[in-house]
Amino acid sequence: MALALSAAVPALGVGGVAAWQAVESSRRIFQQRLQDSARGLALAVDAQIETHLTTLAALAASPLLDAGPASDLSAFYGHAQRVAAAVHAPVVVLGPDLMPLLSTERPYGASLPRTSAVDAARSAFETGRPAVSDLLVTALARRRAAIVVVPVVRGGHTVLAVLTRLEPDALAGVLSEHVTGSDDMAALLTDADHQVVARSSDQARLPSATAVEETVSAVQMLRRAPGWAVRILAPAAASRASWLRPLMSLGLGGSLALLAAALGAAAFGRRIIVPVNALTLQAGDVIKGRSTHRAVVPSTVLEFEVLGRSIADADTILRARTETLMASEQRHRALAEAGTAAIWQAQHDGSIIESRGWEILTGQTPAELVGNGWLKALHPDDAPAIAAQWADQLACVHPIDVECRVRVRSDSYRWHRMRGIPIVDNSGAAAEWIGVVEDVHDRRRVEDSLRENEVRLLDLMATLELASVMVRSFDGTILFWSAGCEHLYGWTAAEAMGRRTHNLLGTIYPVPLAEIEAVLERDGMWCGELRHRTRDGREVIVAVRKVLRPVAGGRPAQVMESVADVTALRHAEEALRASEARFTRAVEAARIATWEWDPVEDAMTSAGDRKERLLGRPGGALSNLAAVLALVHPEDRSRIQQAVQRVMAGETDTYDAEFRVIWPDGTLHWLHSVGRAVRHENGAVRQVSGVSMDVTEQVEARQRRDLLAREVDHRAKNALAVVQSLLRLTPISEPEAFVAAVEARVSALARAHSLLAEAGWLGADLRRVAERELAPYAVGSTDGGAVRLEGPAVPLAPTAVQPLAMLLHELATNAAKHGALSRPGGHVEVRWRAGRRAGEDGLLHLRWSEVGGPGAVAIPVRRGLGSRVIETTIRGQLGGSIERRWDPAGLVCEIRVPLERIMADSDRWQQEEHAA
Repeated sequence: MALALSAAVPALGVGGVAAWQAVESSRRIFQQRLQDSARGLALAVDAQIETHLTTLAALAASPLLDAGPASDLSAFYGHAQRVAAAVHAPVVVLGPDLMPLLSTERPYGASLPRTSAVDAARSAFETGRPAVSDLLVTALARRRAAIVVVPVVRGGHTVLAVLTRLEPDALAGVLSEHVTGSDDMAALLTDADHQVVARSSDQARLPSATAVEETVSAVQMLRRAPGWAVRILAPAAASRASWLRPLMSLGLGGSLALLAAALGAAAFGRRIIVPVNALTLQAGDVIKGRSTHRAVVPSTVLEFEVLGRSIADADTILRARTETLMASEQRHRALAEAGTAAIWQAQHDGSIIESRGWEILTGQTPAELVGNGWLKALHPDDAPAIAAQWADQLACVHPIDVECRVRVRSDSYRWHRMRGIPIVDNSGAAAEWIGVVEDVHDRRRVEDSLRENEVRLLDLMATLELASVMVRSFDGTILFWSAGCEHLYGWTAAEAMGRRTHNLLGTIYPVPLAEIEAVLERDGMWCGELRHRTRDGREVIVAVRKVLRPVAGGRPAQVMESVADVTALRHAEEALRASEARFTRAVEAARIATWEWDPVEDAMTSAGDRKERLLGRPGGALSNLAAVLALVHPEDRSRIQQAVQRVMAGETDTYDAEFRVIWPDGTLHWLHSVGRAVRHENGAVRQVSGVSMDVTEQVEARQRRDLLAREVDHRAKNALAVVQSLLRLTPISEPEAFVAAVEARVSALARAHSLLAEAGWLGADLRRVAERELAPYAVGSTDGGAVRLEGPAVPLAPTAVQPLAMLLHELATNAAKHGALSRPGGHVEVRWRAGRRAGEDGLLHLRWSEVGGPGAVAIPVRRGLGSRVIETTIRGQLGGSIERRWDPAGLVCEIRVPLERIMADSDRWQQEEHAA
């Protein structure tokens, strides 16, 4: 027993040191595993938040939001719906007063409550940077969620904000996805107020409040949500289990060593009795490394002592070597097992001999895994490819390094990495293979999640055709160039990538570049406007949002830039400012006042005090409609009230009234006021905006003109009367016929002259001209009368009234002498139509047809005075044509005249005629 103890104690000492090192290594590895898991989960959650931020940033760059609260949000609503579908969360647009303008959870235009993420929204408006709120109860859905807010920055100012929800269920899904299959872990996500936002789906893994001290944890702060943290929890028992197994293995090895020493001592005790000398020589041979076959000789006391010393020396040396090798092997195995799931050994052809840890990992027994049985534990989709790759590496005697899915004891598949190296003999052939199996599931899940997020982001960016995005290194080298940039600048991605943005685009900065880069490094973001040069040499103004993206592994940071072309907007703003200045000057020079009336509040406002000056009152004296009506002449108030009532009732959107106002000095001033209503979606009037102008001089001029026209009419008739008298006195061969003819023609001119005077010399309708000229022949409708008229209203210009009147007079005179009007029962039909619609010929078609005349009439062989008058009137004065036919029923005249030669301004003519 003493001999056994003396041999085992040093080995146990060495084993104890190795056990302590293995325990400490296992603890560090376990803690590092927790920290790596927390870091991986933090990256996954950051990627989820970054997806929302980037999506909202691209949406915020839409030109549809350039006008701020005045933007056409109805057109933007469709884009917001597509983005909401992409991120599986509603999109809300906030105004500067933090009130929602639209939400994809409600129809466009619906009433929306104030957002509950007030702090985050206010931060976004004040700083111009994105913000993430703590867990709160949302205003619309009344559910707990966090809110992501991204400002809409135009011209360095935040005009709007877009926001969406971070659903706790989605974040819990991220946590659960990355801890699935880890039986000894659970995960929590907390916000800056230490509220639990989400947790892994397996609630049973989370320790109770009384058992927190029995857990081991790791914490990782989030980058995209300040104050948020991911916490990984594991039972202390799991930590102990990581180092208890190697410790028990060392203890078992020490026990076996003691037992072996005891059995050896007993065997030596039995054997030293008979052949002492032979065994002494044999022991000496063993010590010297030689084999011996000496015969056993009976022993004596002296030989017994010599034999004991020889055997003890030999046993000590051999046992020390053996124990040292065993301890070394155990240390290496413990260190290998601490960082791996299994260790395997295979023959030269790759057939597995044994694997430590494989049974614990997969449940396969040693008998099931030998040879190629281990392939049955792989995923069916992975096994054929792994087997083929395994065979290729074996044939080349190259190290093996593959990744595949392995079915673990929980009957789920986890990703593992299998590595192996060949042990070659002197000929270079593989004598055996050894290797390890490592669990890389968490790493693969994080990598897959990042790739999926990247693909989703790229898909989303591809759908947002309004956005232009580029990614560059911090020194300006372009790394990514979107299709939107190709459309905006003209360079393809292949042409732009690898070049410096400043050299390519000729950037003109509003401030020194060093200041922009300092803000970018300090705040992680910079927003503003730059001037760029396109491929065809045009200069464009772009609104830019630069975001600094840190890159892991110590590599230089990258900058993502989203740009929107605001060139047209800035030019339009400059033109608008210039137009407003010109308008202001013109309004002041023309004594015009602009005004707005709110019918709900009955509030009357105007720019400056021009409205009060038009009404002869001091500034600010006219604050409502009643105050204005009080100044209107009593005879005109009803006309204003009726015009307002028509607008309020929805009969028209235009307000138009001309009225008199009484100034404080008692004088009357004429005002012409025109306005237009702006309505709500339900049709109610929201506002009426318009202008008022002093038209006193115009009204007085019109009154003087009407008086003058009547005077001119009187004087012209007198002049014609004089002409008639002179013609009667002129001698001629047939005086009576001559006088009658001339008198009739002059009378026709006088009738046309009177008709023009009645209409203020603006023209007359064709029907009224025909009725006036043909009145002596009993003009009737199409059903009776000697003259029957049929045709639409055709407003004639003043220059066309007298020629057409003369035309009708000559035709009627001829019909009365030689045609249908010369016989009882005969009649004349006058029909006309105007081809003034799109696609028509633009001519007035007038048809004169006689019915019931004296019968067949010979075609005249010469033209009389009447025919010459008709020809001169139609062709010379009106630029038209005439076609005459002498049918058995009577004369038919087809007259065509261009409408542009005879038509008057119909709207103005009708208004003036109505006023007259």
